[in-house]
Amino acid sequence: MPRTCTICANPDIQGIDQALVAGTPYRAVEERFEISPPSLHCHQQGHLTATLLKAREVQKVAHAGGLM
Repeated sequence: MPRTCTICANPDIQGIDQALVAGTPYRAVEERFEISPPSLHCHQQGHLTATLLKAREVQKVAHAGGLM
């Protein structure tokens, strides 16, 4: 059974994701939110990328709807 992402289950996920998207260094994010480096890396590689792609697609659809 796959392990649950501890970052996705973290109540501060929005702040963590915002910090990563803003380019905040890993060490600063790890210290600020008290999370482990492997958890942060796995989350960014596996979940944040998918979330950003979905958000980009929603943005494109909204823009296309505005053009009609």
